[in-house]
Amino acid sequence: MLRNMYYSKLACSSDLKLRTPKVTATLADKSITFTQESQEASSWANRDDQVYAVVYEKALNEVEMVKLRERGENGVTSFALPEDWTAAEVLVYAFATTVAGRRTSRTLAISME
Repeated sequence: MLRNMYYSKLACSSDLKLRTPKVTATLADKSITFTQESQEASSWANRDDQVYAVVYEKALNEVEMVKLRERGENGVTSFALPEDWTAAEVLVYAFATTVAGRRTSRTLAISME
């Protein structure tokens, strides 16, 4: 159990200046489908903030970063796992940055469906 807690706290970003994006992930046939929910602008979020997913393979200790959509957009983005990755070893995280990349949201650990 301690190991799962460790990975759920993995930080890819930590500025805390932006709201965390709304992203879900579904894994099927060595492919991850990210679904992003549109968020309105606020004092802590702009509609043009860029949202990213980080896909981490624990056994190989490898990472891929996937550019998703702008915060103000709804949509689906697919990512095919590399051939040598094991789906059961994959963890997914998401965060947002301002357009200039100077501020970030905190990292969101995503449970895959």
